[in-house]
Amino acid sequence: KVASGEPLPPVLPIVLYNGRTPWRAPLDVAELIVESPDELAAYRPSMRYFLLEEHAQDPDELATMNNLAAVVFRLEKCKTPDDLRQAGAALRKWCDDPARRESTRRVAHWALRFFTKRSGGERLTEELAEIRDFGAMLEERIKEWEKELIEKGLQEGIKRGIEAGLEKGLKQGIEQGIEQGFERGIEQGEVEVLLRQLERKFGEILPEYRQRIDDADSPQLLAWAERILTAETIDDVFAG
Repeated sequence: KVASGEPLPPVLPIVLYNGRTPWRAPLDVAELIVESPDELAAYRPSMRYFLLEEHAQDPDELATMNNLAAVVFRLEKCKTPDDLRQAGAALRKWCDDPARRESTRRVAHWALRFFTKRSGGERLTEELAEIRDFGAMLEERIKEWEKELIEKGLQEGIKRGIEAGLEKGLKQGIEQGIEQGFERGIEQGEVEVLLRQLERKFGEILPEYRQRIDDADSPQLLAWAERILTAETIDDVFAG
């Protein structure tokens, strides 16, 4: 309480900013307000605030500070389970002070929401935010988050492996299909040439010879085509 006639206690306006883009707003509220006519200028609010910009803070320097703002910044800047474990330990240390018991409860609720959001789980119940369970809860949430990261990594690895396998299989299938189609096209052309040569020299071709031609591979077709040059009958072509 402020006694009658006593001045108000000091006030330090602080802005905690955790955005990714740099803070560009003026540091005095007066500069954010459109200028007023001269007769009203004296009533324009003026208040300078202290800016704490999260992404401008040095992580090593934050680790040496024992205040709530530094702990919060360390938590929000965590990138690995080990970072989270160290920041959680700093938060537990800050909350262990008996003089901070009331504020610790509020911090615990915030920390629970933070860990829940970070791990992608559902909102935790308020019973878990009891101070006596706070340290154990933080450690458990860190373990859960670490486990989820590992599982997510495995799932991503499996997914990428399947996609790579499908892509490789598709590529191989296309290549094999083109190769087989090309070979089959050449073979079909050889069949047609052989049939025309046989018909021109020996006339109509019996079905049994057509069947043998359809079943033959490329080397056999070439061998028969060469025999046409010296064969006197169609039987000579297919003999042997």
